[in-house]
Amino acid sequence: MITMNKSFRIGALISALGGIIGAPLAQAVELSWAKDADSVALQADGKTVWRHVHSSSESKPYFHPLSTIKGSVLTDLRPKDHPWHRACWFSWKFINGVNYWEENRETGKSNGQTEIKSVEVFTHDDFSGDLVMQIGYHEPGKPDLLVEERVLSISCPDKNGNYTIDWRSKFQAQADITLDRTPLATEKNGRDYGGYAGLSLRLAHPFRKTWVFSDSEGRTGEFHGKPATWVRSAGKTELGENASVSIFNSPSNGAKAAEKYYIARGMPYFSPAVLFDHAKEMKKGDEYVLNYRILVESKASDGASQKERALSYGDSVDLVAAGETLVHQNSCLECHSISKQSEMGKLGSNWYGLIGRKPHTREVQVQPNADGPFENRKILIDDQYVKQAILTPNLHLALYRDGKMKGQPYPAGMPPYPTLGNQQIEAITAYLKTLNPPSESGPRQLFQLKDASFKESAPSGEIIVGSHARVLRVAIANTSSRAISVGLPGGRNYLFDPSTFSVPKIWIGRFLDVTTERTARGMGDNEILGEIVDLEGYLLPLSSAGPIDQGFKDYMNTAANQQEMLQKELKDKQLFRDKKASGNPQFKGYQLKKGAAPVFFFTIEGVQYRQQLTFSDSNTLVFQFETEGASKPVRFQLKEEVLEKVDLSAGKLDKGVISIPTEESAAFVITLHLKQS
Repeated sequence: MITMNKSFRIGALISALGGIIGAPLAQAVELSWAKDADSVALQADGKTVWRHVHSSSESKPYFHPLSTIKGSVLTDLRPKDHPWHRACWFSWKFINGVNYWEENRETGKSNGQTEIKSVEVFTHDDFSGDLVMQIGYHEPGKPDLLVEERVLSISCPDKNGNYTIDWRSKFQAQADITLDRTPLATEKNGRDYGGYAGLSLRLAHPFRKTWVFSDSEGRTGEFHGKPATWVRSAGKTELGENASVSIFNSPSNGAKAAEKYYIARGMPYFSPAVLFDHAKEMKKGDEYVLNYRILVESKASDGASQKERALSYGDSVDLVAAGETLVHQNSCLECHSISKQSEMGKLGSNWYGLIGRKPHTREVQVQPNADGPFENRKILIDDQYVKQAILTPNLHLALYRDGKMKGQPYPAGMPPYPTLGNQQIEAITAYLKTLNPPSESGPRQLFQLKDASFKESAPSGEIIVGSHARVLRVAIANTSSRAISVGLPGGRNYLFDPSTFSVPKIWIGRFLDVTTERTARGMGDNEILGEIVDLEGYLLPLSSAGPIDQGFKDYMNTAANQQEMLQKELKDKQLFRDKKASGNPQFKGYQLKKGAAPVFFFTIEGVQYRQQLTFSDSNTLVFQFETEGASKPVRFQLKEEVLEKVDLSAGKLDKGVISIPTEESAAFVITLHLKQS
């Protein structure tokens, strides 16, 4: 065993953290790390508080011992009655009928192999730790049937010497499989001891008669096979401490949050038995995620405190996992790399090493004055910087760190994300901190009480825009019933109105939630997931008589407008089929090619238009037009006074009207620079 030099007096640590943890221990203890190729351990005054063993020769990784701060060992490793029990560990029972649990007493091997593929160990200066493991499940000499990514985050002992282990296992089936257990006594070929598989705790043998089991439902008697959100075993140690060990089920386990627990008091042993009642079928590619918290108390809390801990865990969110989800939901990786080597073709800066456990400085390009020149400055890269980069992304422009563009700024193309709340931004920041070498990496799990407004995952009906544009026609309040929603990569979105051939709205960030469209028989309006910028009348194609108006074919998605239109139609003596708008406008549909923004087709007075809208940044709209059949200038009405400026590739702007000469109308560009809010 190699003992690490890092050590600290826990009393001093707690004093420094103040109210976060509480008053120091009455007698401070010295914490230190002990680490070698096969294990990592936290020690207090030279005694092991916890040790995780991940030796390849062990086949199954495990914690032993789990101890109190004074060194009382609470777990049992390889007891004679069940030598395959590994104190605190995880094991499946049967995968496709092959036993992964029990081992041959002579060889120590199971018929099914649990293979540790890789282990990353992160020990931090505050004496918290993280382990990330890749584990494969297979028969000897055969490919994996199931793979697991396991993340374990162990907290620093608090003022009472109590600590937690947050356990996350994500399994992915590599083939069609069945996860099963020994059947229950009531089933065919059943046993009275059937039902076990999953996360397990085997406690020290002397506690079998003196320690008391209790659960979230207030039971202390016999509750083997009963559902609970947590179970605890508590009692006195040989040193006279009132200690306990508990397992909490995460609410993120969904239907599994109230798990049936396997309780064997005579060992003593307990487990949230995920397969207690029945087997689980998984198809190739299916994922299965389990989250737990293990609490080891050197000074056990009372029942009320235990319920408070459960509520706290139940109302908490893993910021790192939530941040990773948000990054994917918002298509951030379309522009940003997260690996050490920057990816070719990415328009945004590399996130690897951007921010770690400690703030550092980096050179960026800034524009101190709105109309002044840009200049390079060194600024502090910390949580506040990340928040600014999300809400006001062009305030600081990151510089290329290598390659031909080294020292040059990345393009100012990232849109702001005003719909992200403070805790969501904290979650993204926590995830970014993990994108580092081990010595600089932030914790792999970081729990925080969830804000009331926090949304960890996308709405069930959210339309995600990835690397290609999305086009939908759905009902949205206060918009034309014919409006077409367009989502572009990078979080730029807009509505195209076929009644006026214009863009009445844009928004930046996420695209659409069409849950309403897909539920309740389609009754009601869907939701735009962003802050809307109203562009009504900003750029309107003109006929000889003025802007295109096909309102008689349309109505706004508001109850008042629908009633108004109904009353007009009841009084109208002209047949609908006989109505025509000035300029004989016709919407001809759109074309969407992979990797490009959609092109909309329409005709006005026999002139064929092709219109494509892209964004050079969040406030700059680039309209590209092609026309055929023009015998006179092509014209547009413009709200010039509400724009910062207008750029034309052809023609001129005069008194709110853009006029493109016939000879230049085959292809031209109109660029609108919106005033920044």
